[in-house]
Amino acid sequence: MTSLLRRIPRFRRKEEGASAAALEPAPAGAPHRPASGEPELTARQRKRLRRRNAKRQQRGQTTSTGRRNRIVMALVLAGIVTVVVYGLTVILPQVSVPSPGQSVADLGVVHIRPGEAHEPYNSDPPTSGSHYAGLEAWGVYRETVVPEQQIHYLEHGGIILHYNCQCPGEVERLTQLVRGFDGGDRLILHPYPAMDSRFAVTAWAKIDKFNEFDDGRFRTFIEAYRGKLGREARDPLQLPIR
Repeated sequence: MTSLLRRIPRFRRKEEGASAAALEPAPAGAPHRPASGEPELTARQRKRLRRRNAKRQQRGQTTSTGRRNRIVMALVLAGIVTVVVYGLTVILPQVSVPSPGQSVADLGVVHIRPGEAHEPYNSDPPTSGSHYAGLEAWGVYRETVVPEQQIHYLEHGGIILHYNCQCPGEVERLTQLVRGFDGGDRLILHPYPAMDSRFAVTAWAKIDKFNEFDDGRFRTFIEAYRGKLGREARDPLQLPIR
């Protein structure tokens, strides 16, 4: 009989519709209806099942929120690192650091013969201007190097340490300081009684004068300007060292 009914189109369509409806999932929130042969859930079991499903959904939301927080934190840290690196490599080097000594107007370079008249210098000891052309040696002098000769040493990137005192202890410390820079290369130490301070140190268009002995002050000036200032500072001039 069943096989005969299936041959009739009206009965076949009803049977197929019933099968498709059985395969469709139940809508959200609909009570659980067991399939044929499954036991009916009690009210307590349905409640427990709903709680379990709610917990799973909450864990999924918590995991998603935690992942978003980690991504945001990583982006914030990356931004901080970028700002720090930029500050250290770009901004910090541009911050002006006070340079040692005082700047003096550059009087230019004019070579003159010994004894020839020239314009007055704008500092004492001098830092630029007309001067003699010859060079003798770097190092320690026990006699005064005349101003016209001093400037030529400065023109070639030299630093001159001047003292105006009877102070053998300080002179010895200055001598050791000079020897500590490649034996005294591009440095001159000499007595200079004409100046109005006890100590001075000069480079091209730079000067620092003081009365209290301060070897750190000498050293800072030397490290800042030795071989860097002067019209011929880049010239690899090789002179003997006294």
